[in-house]
Amino acid sequence: MPGKIGSILLSRVTGDRCEFVTLSFWESLDAVRVLTGEQTDQAVFFPLDERYLVDRDTTVAHFRVVGSEGVGLPALDVAEDGPKRSRQQPKMGAGDHAA
Repeated sequence: MPGKIGSILLSRVTGDRCEFVTLSFWESLDAVRVLTGEQTDQAVFFPLDERYLVDRDTTVAHFRVVGSEGVGLPALDVAEDGPKRSRQQPKMGAGDHAA
């Protein structure tokens, strides 16, 4: 899909259900709009989803990537006009900690 950088699918079993969280990474919010239309805060579902989903969140939240390490995603420079791909992954120093 044009503008999509990649995605990560997380899962966990809680009781008798398996929960999934999808993190998708996009070049820009305009690239997201190609999939969602103007309402980028509304989740998009596909025909087969009805077959497998017991419950679902109907809204989504958007975040900017301000750093990553060891997950194969490019770091993004955050600017007023939106994120830009950085050529180098930010390096953590000896005194830096990630939560």
